[in-house]
Amino acid sequence: MTTNTDFTIIVPADVSKEEALKRRRLYLRPFFLYTINSYLAEALFLVVSIIFFSGWRDIFYKFVWTMILCPIGMGSTMGCLTNFFLTDKFYGREGVIFSVILHFLVMGTCNWLCFNLDHHYEYFGSVSTPMWFHARYPFIFLAGIPAAKKLFTDEGQKELASTWGI
Repeated sequence: MTTNTDFTIIVPADVSKEEALKRRRLYLRPFFLYTINSYLAEALFLVVSIIFFSGWRDIFYKFVWTMILCPIGMGSTMGCLTNFFLTDKFYGREGVIFSVILHFLVMGTCNWLCFNLDHHYEYFGSVSTPMWFHARYPFIFLAGIPAAKKLFTDEGQKELASTWGI
């Protein structure tokens, strides 16, 4: 059966354009959500580093690190891993639990990597106040809960569709 469509179906199947667009949004949601969350967290870290640690020294490099590289890298990694391991496999309570664990592992690893890299640059206080980095781990875990609920519950899906348009 041949259908006339003006979109490319990645997985050969007999689906409508509306169903294909719905599936596309489902797979884009984790990328969008985690990239926005990463931007918000990194903006906070940039402000804290300017106020408390290194001031305006090397602001261009700090800006590139916190507002370009880290949010895109963390958001893309979380979006990709969420789609690969969780989307279409888990939903509801299981999806939320596995998503929070994945969030903690990935973002915790990013925090650890940033901590070690900052020992060379001393932009974010890892040498003078290492507990600033290590105290983040509980917050990294807790920050994963609202994102997971948005992705893997009916209420969260409705909120993403109505409020955010995805």
